[in-house]
Amino acid sequence: DDEEVKPFDPSLIEVECFGGKVKKETKWPNGQVHTVESEQFANALMLFYEKVKPAKYDDADENKDGEEDSQMEEKDANEKMAIETTSGYDAFLPDVQRSNMTHSWHTFLFDDEFLYFMKGMLSLCSMPNTQEPNQPERMDVSTPSASPLSSNSPSPLLMSPPPLNAEKSSSKWKLAVLQASLSFVFDILLHSADKDAIAEWTKKLVDVLKADREGARSFVHELARRTKKVGANWLRVYCSECPEGISRTAAVEIIAVAIQSCLSFTDEQDALRRWTHAWKAQVEDRERLIAGKRQHISSMPTKLDGPWQSHEDDNNLNGASASSSIGIVISYLSLLLEVAPRTWRLNADLCLLIRQLGCISSEHGGQCVREALIEAQIPARLICLAIREKSPPLLKA
Repeated sequence: DDEEVKPFDPSLIEVECFGGKVKKETKWPNGQVHTVESEQFANALMLFYEKVKPAKYDDADENKDGEEDSQMEEKDANEKMAIETTSGYDAFLPDVQRSNMTHSWHTFLFDDEFLYFMKGMLSLCSMPNTQEPNQPERMDVSTPSASPLSSNSPSPLLMSPPPLNAEKSSSKWKLAVLQASLSFVFDILLHSADKDAIAEWTKKLVDVLKADREGARSFVHELARRTKKVGANWLRVYCSECPEGISRTAAVEIIAVAIQSCLSFTDEQDALRRWTHAWKAQVEDRERLIAGKRQHISSMPTKLDGPWQSHEDDNNLNGASASSSIGIVISYLSLLLEVAPRTWRLNADLCLLIRQLGCISSEHGGQCVREALIEAQIPARLICLAIREKSPPLLKA
């Protein structure tokens, strides 16, 4: 800390670093003076060096070394010039192209003309199937009166649901159009802020799913398969993640109507009853272990495990002993209820979906769904969600 550096004896470094004693006075408002004496230390700069003795070299060796050095320098310079360089344009070009492509897709998918075209295609699904089962399939490309592309009718006309035999012979292209429309709505349209378009599409899909029960069953099967995915899981996205209330409500309404239409099939009701009996057996087995206190019992499961998990195999949704797609959906709703305290702001639409499933009329298989909800402990989970810390230990278990 000195103004100048002075040489000193290294053996006296401790003395050189000592800067003396400093007094610090503190005056209090009552007139008392408090004095503190402290030692002050400074820094001592020490320089260590190695003494090098000069040596004499031969001039010839020096010239030879100089030539070698110049050759090495030229080689290094050539290598430096050979380095491949890139500009900022080349570095950011892939990101710019990707952003431009995404913007073009969004501009096209949310264009009014494209939405109008998709609505016209969806209106074809509500047309009755008049062709005979033994005749080859033909697609009528004429504009129907129910299509919004027709100038004669401003709004689509709702057709009465066709009989079951006619639905079994429903053309494949109608099912493909319905699947494309559902993917468009759930993956694209519900992420937009156009409330009018969402409301209109929701009404159209609800009408089509009520009329086309085969299409509704295909949609419910797809919902069940997507429960094992993350970003593509529509139940998870629109029951616990989507921040837009109108999108969540629209998705819940479409899903509830699809499940109601799917329940009109006898084989779907039978599969759901087998799933319900499996849940009942799993709960009884768990209660038997608790009563015997044979081992530590974890919390109530949210899906079928062990010998009963075959009833939730999403690869076996068709056939005499098929798994229940509706049961898989209910099991996933149980999982969402378990994590509902973390997503409490979005729980209203999750509970709305459960309420709509429980309010399905008995004529459409509502009693079968209500029994499934009860055996899957959905009412108990709702009670725990409502009262949480105040819930009885039996419900907490």
